[in-house]
Amino acid sequence: MMNSNDLIILKFIELISVAISCAESLKANGAPSDRIDTSIDTLKSFGNLASSGKLPRVSTGEVPKGTGLGLLKGIGEWTEDDELLDAVFKIEEHYKNKM
Repeated sequence: MMNSNDLIILKFIELISVAISCAESLKANGAPSDRIDTSIDTLKSFGNLASSGKLPRVSTGEVPKGTGLGLLKGIGEWTEDDELLDAVFKIEEHYKNKM
């Protein structure tokens, strides 16, 4: 049976999958693949850290309250795509408020 912590991590990983799909869609439509690939690798890395329990969490006091992952800033430097930025914003908000 899953506990609430497991559900929070699963939601985080689900949000990452959505952002990866958005990024892959941009790449398929001709956006600069080097930046997309770097962003996808970063997203996957955060997902792997979360699933393995190694991602520092706000809720456990490992990082200060209000700390984000820096994804929105990094990805926002190379795209203005609303769908991708919205997906990344949701990851950041989930991390800050639930993780």
